[in-house]
Amino acid sequence: MTTIPMPSRSVARPLLRFFRTPKGLLLIIFAGLLAVASLKLGGNAVTSKVIVAALTAAAIDVAITYGRRGRWIVPDGAILTGMIVAFILRPQESWLILVVTVALAIVSKHALRTRWSNILNPAAFALVVAAIVFQTGQSWWGALPDLGIIGAVMLLAAGGVLADRMNKLPMILAFFGAYFTLFTFASIFRSAAVAETFLTPDLQAAIFFAVFMLDDPPTSPVRHEDQIVFGIIVAAVAYFIFMLFGGVYFLPAGLLAGNVWESGRRLVFNRVRARGSGGVGVSGGRRLRVMGGLGTAAVVVPLVLAFGIVATSNGSAALSVGSVPANSPSPAAAALAPTVAAGAADPHPFVPSFNSDFNGTYTETSDASSAHLVLDGLATGTFSLGMHVELLQLSVVPPPDDESAEPTPDDEVLEAQPKVTTTINTAQLLDPASKGLLCDGKLTALTGGAMQFSCDGTAAYIGVHMQIASQLSASPDGTVSGALSGTMQRAS
Repeated sequence: MTTIPMPSRSVARPLLRFFRTPKGLLLIIFAGLLAVASLKLGGNAVTSKVIVAALTAAAIDVAITYGRRGRWIVPDGAILTGMIVAFILRPQESWLILVVTVALAIVSKHALRTRWSNILNPAAFALVVAAIVFQTGQSWWGALPDLGIIGAVMLLAAGGVLADRMNKLPMILAFFGAYFTLFTFASIFRSAAVAETFLTPDLQAAIFFAVFMLDDPPTSPVRHEDQIVFGIIVAAVAYFIFMLFGGVYFLPAGLLAGNVWESGRRLVFNRVRARGSGGVGVSGGRRLRVMGGLGTAAVVVPLVLAFGIVATSNGSAALSVGSVPANSPSPAAAALAPTVAAGAADPHPFVPSFNSDFNGTYTETSDASSAHLVLDGLATGTFSLGMHVELLQLSVVPPPDDESAEPTPDDEVLEAQPKVTTTINTAQLLDPASKGLLCDGKLTALTGGAMQFSCDGTAAYIGVHMQIASQLSASPDGTVSGALSGTMQRAS
């Protein structure tokens, strides 16, 4: 009988100890998320992206550390950073964009740091820069948006265990409380603009962000009172960016603001302690907490005032995660929304559904060999959209397969049925002011006055898929009118 050698205790025990640590537990959780998500998105495609991201991060981290310190390390933190980046970027992003974003994260970890830790969350920093510079999409597919509420529950369960292990639950609860309170307040005045944050995939993105990024030990506080302040600041800044500027990166950007606050707090604390006699003492600790409270008030109060102005006006409506950007349709998110000044109506809001009146003109020509329809007009209602539709169909009688063969009655029947070929099928939504393309697609049905088409968003609606249905009445003078309805959803 062949004896299979078992791992020695010297190997097994360190592995067991590692998987009991927060990093080891998080690696197990991420492996589980990848396994579940790959069932929905195609295992080889997304798994290979995560593996490449993790290996890239590990290689860069090892190389930089060896170059700086002359010693080899186990790059467990870098591997987790690479996986987070891959989980958030949409799978359609190119391999080059993925590698560059991961490299940016690891380089920032080593370049932007103090004596005690890195200043900014590496994954958050890289995602924000990539979204602004490369206009990358962020679908947060690793947050299991395709599983709906089941995915959200899975994230909460796994993240709750991890947060409890790291003693970070107060921070996560403070973040959730501030985040959903602010968006609930905004929904009273701007329900269409913020509805996405309570729905898939934005809901799962917020949960993933809170339980796997917000509580990053090197860049988040340890004391519970500091954690609460940190969570509130991140939620407030994320909300402010969403409402005022739009952009798919509002959650990572909020985290960066919290990281800056925490680094400043640590700097002040360490300087006060260095000036003391080996310790801050009770009075010193109280002074620091007072200073931290005043600093927080100086940040949060102006933001809250701005929230009130933005939320109660017809200001900009931001595209969110579901808005994750993309230069083409993405699994759940969209690109940067256009920047709109506070107080100005957003001409291109994201709304789950809309109804509009339509008026326009059409031309229609047809003969034995072709039929050509061109329709242009303006839809007004929830917001204004130009519409352009063109359909060209050719009727061609195919030649007989064998011209020398004697025709049969069946052949004559077939020859009497020309083949109809559609050479042009265009259905587009346009910006009525600039005539710029907002959504590009094709007709899916045209029967009598009923017309339907689907299109994929561009420009302000990148990453958004629309379904349009209309009931139109045409007049002999070339005008057309009727009703148009549509739905928007993040591409999946």
